[in-house]
Amino acid sequence: MNLLKKKSDREVVEELRRAQRWRRPAGVAFIVLGLVLLALHVWGVEWTRRKVLQIADLSEPQPGFLRDVCHNSALLAYSQGFGTGLSLGLKGALGALLFFSGLRLCFGGRKARLLLEHFDGRNRALQGES
Repeated sequence: MNLLKKKSDREVVEELRRAQRWRRPAGVAFIVLGLVLLALHVWGVEWTRRKVLQIADLSEPQPGFLRDVCHNSALLAYSQGFGTGLSLGLKGALGALLFFSGLRLCFGGRKARLLLEHFDGRNRALQGES
């Protein structure tokens, strides 16, 4: 394969056709994957919050005991909040990136579609003249 050789119009159009064939299914897959990732993130945050609250309820001191300055419930709440923020930043950003990439794949590519329509119409017109 010579990198300096210019491709013919027909080769460029065939490459575009191959790319367009997988554009919509890949876009739908990215949209679904992004939404699933965001839903799993929300579910994970809620599940973690419920578990932290259950542990905090079990670790409450009895009324006769002195309370520590650094209480276990506060430490659990801080760690749960930090974990939630970190996972929102990572998983939320990745899910949103996948979702918007899928939208771009599904509904983008207007130039390529117009080029294919123009090429097909030109070929039909040339074949009609012959």
